[in-house]
Amino acid sequence: MLNFFTTVLLLSLLSAIPLAALAQGNVDVSVESLYNDNISRSIQTIDIHSDLNLKLAANAGYYWQVADYTGISLLGSFTNTVYQSYSGLNNIEAGLGLLIKHKFGIGEMAPALSFELGFRRNQFNLNNRDAWVYSTGVVFNKRLSQRLSGNVGLRFEQRDGDHNVPKFNPANPTAKLKPGNSWDVQTRSVFVSGEWEISESMWLNSSFQLQDGEVVSTATPFPQMLNAATAVTFDTLFGAQTVAYRIPALTKIVTLDLNRALLAAGTGYFGFEYQDSRGNGNIDYDVLNIRAGFIYSF
Repeated sequence: MLNFFTTVLLLSLLSAIPLAALAQGNVDVSVESLYNDNISRSIQTIDIHSDLNLKLAANAGYYWQVADYTGISLLGSFTNTVYQSYSGLNNIEAGLGLLIKHKFGIGEMAPALSFELGFRRNQFNLNNRDAWVYSTGVVFNKRLSQRLSGNVGLRFEQRDGDHNVPKFNPANPTAKLKPGNSWDVQTRSVFVSGEWEISESMWLNSSFQLQDGEVVSTATPFPQMLNAATAVTFDTLFGAQTVAYRIPALTKIVTLDLNRALLAAGTGYFGFEYQDSRGNGNIDYDVLNIRAGFIYSF
């Protein structure tokens, strides 16, 4: 279970933002429900599990105008996610980020270039997944018309797990072969996204992302997986005999969300995310996420 000290530690990350910044900047809170049809990211039917989660989030930020066309934003976030069936995945996450944005001209049609840098702390009920996550990226955005805007960007992310858990030995499943952590992963992504304003109160967001790097799945051991994996560690989330394995993979991610303005400063949305991963050793799987949520800004 997530202990009191850990919760206080994570909340303190948000308190690093000055109160004046919160007052002068922006704060939003949100609630989202998400259904995942392959939460284990598995290829074998016997190992495919689905679940529904509920996520509560708060985000805060403050913006400084440091030059005529350049600004800096300090961002903070906190989320608490609870799963219906697999409570080991219940987790809290807190993060801080820095965004530097330069606009090439005056007016809403002028393009802009942004540089992002951030870190997050992620802790789970089943703590073998606990990790620090570091990310950086660059995004170019441009309004193409009064109703259409687009972005293109690059992003790098590294996840450093806390625990070096025993590596799985296929010859002797109960033996400790050597330390390892399947959740130590790196990814590099290129993406394009867009927003289309259907009306003053309704708009569509969509994106396509190509991600190269490593993915983690949980499954009952099988020879194809043992040959392709770069790390295999014990993971009892879905059963006593299951393991988490890490493989290099190329993943395509497509998202689409319909948004509608609600109340004075709220947004409701409904959408999906589809992931198609092609891994080493012909270990391929797909994931469908269906989500709905509400955001309110202050």
